Amino acid sequence: MFDFTDPTAKDFPYRNSYFEVEIGGEIVAGFTDISGLNVQSEIVEYREGGVNEFTHKLPGQLHASNVVLSRGLTDYEMFFKWLIESTTTARTDVQQNIVISLSDKQGTKVWGWEFRNAYPVRWRGPRMVSGGVRVALEAFEFTYEELATVSY
Repeated sequence: MFDFTDPTAKDFPYRNSYFEVEIGGEIVAGFTDISGLNVQSEIVEYREGGVNEFTHKLPGQLHASNVVLSRGLTDYEMFFKWLIESTTTARTDVQQNIVISLSDKQGTKVWGWEFRNAYPVRWRGPRMVSGGVRVALEAFEFTYEELATVSY
């Protein structure tokens, strides 16, 4: 049984605020927000002849959302250049493996997700507001072919 009231217990949930992003084996600039970690199974309904009490529901194909990495705008242009390259080069030449790792409070990696054969599909620049004092944010979105968990 999990004890979610004791923060020293091994089964205490990890906080989602300590993470790293690695692209092509290299740790890249920090991000403040990651969204789209979502996989959903399609449901195939099958109606069996003579059975009127229920409909069989079988698992179908998995569908995964694109992942969005957000951060404050910096001089680091790797993502924008990667997106432009992906529109002018064969997809297989620009695909990279991306690893997002989650660390505990002590900074030890405890969990991770590997997005295989990923490539960029969107870059969104900052919203410009005259006289504003907010941080200029950019978002980088990628899709991928395969998802695996990473154990540390």
